[in-house]
Amino acid sequence: MTKYQGCKCPICQKEFTEQDDIVVCPDCGTPYHRDCWKEHGGCVFAHCHGTGFEFRHPDEGPQSLDESPEIHTSQEQVCPGCGAKNPANNIFCESCGAPLHGIEATPHFPNQQNPMTQEQSEMFSMAGITPDQEIDGIPVRDWATYLGRSAPYYTIIFHRMEQTRRKIFPSLCGFFFGPLFLLYRKVWIVGAASAAISALCSVPTLLMMILASNNPSAQPAEFLLAAQQICSILSILLQVALMLYSFYIIRWDGARKIRRFRQQASSAEEYQRLLQKKSAPSWVGILVYLGILVVLSLLLAPFFGPHLEEALLGPLTLF
Repeated sequence: MTKYQGCKCPICQKEFTEQDDIVVCPDCGTPYHRDCWKEHGGCVFAHCHGTGFEFRHPDEGPQSLDESPEIHTSQEQVCPGCGAKNPANNIFCESCGAPLHGIEATPHFPNQQNPMTQEQSEMFSMAGITPDQEIDGIPVRDWATYLGRSAPYYTIIFHRMEQTRRKIFPSLCGFFFGPLFLLYRKVWIVGAASAAISALCSVPTLLMMILASNNPSAQPAEFLLAAQQICSILSILLQVALMLYSFYIIRWDGARKIRRFRQQASSAEEYQRLLQKKSAPSWVGILVYLGILVVLSLLLAPFFGPHLEEALLGPLTLF
């Protein structure tokens, strides 16, 4: 590992650590994360093999292809990742370190188009995070625009998760307000799915309430009691899962959307408009969720008997 200290994987652009599983191209000696190598299907410099090109440590100076006529067709080349100009014989961008050949980079727009507030900058600085630092390949300043007012809080958590490579980070909001929390952060698919599961788990209890409201002395069937116990356990497991993984789900969903905005935008200005327009949080999901609950309550009201209040609260006495 000492040989690759300070080197980056040409595909994911993350520095190698002692714990990484590294593979080396047998033709040019370029190191990769094993998963990156498998995902790309081989070396990103395959077109350079046989030209005398070989991997060199960054400390040894810029890597070049002196014998490759393909690279010397112009005086300079533009990085597909950040747009910076580089000498024609460079293999990696001198500005962002991205490979200049072999893979298609994700469009990147100038950071100057996305200013951060003074408060955000100070909080990031206190946490040891710079605006240009990347989380999941996305600059912190872009995360700040997308996450909204609570950006420093979430970004610091995402940064810690990436450093430790852990998907678990406890969240009290995820435990007590699971589906509502995700809907509030605009995680529509997972939020709606968890809300549906939570609603299904409450069905046996609801049936027992209807039964008790119509006939307080009736005994529920054994299968209904068993279903209630099972659903109660499932509901608790869902709460625990959302408590542990809510931040990871929000991070995964946010990174996926921001990458899509990059692909859709044709300019830096349009990219910023998409980030701000689609930014979280939003009360829309919560209002829709509560509206559905109200409608369901109205639809179920006729099934409850005249003794519902007494079944829930017991005999009422004024004095």
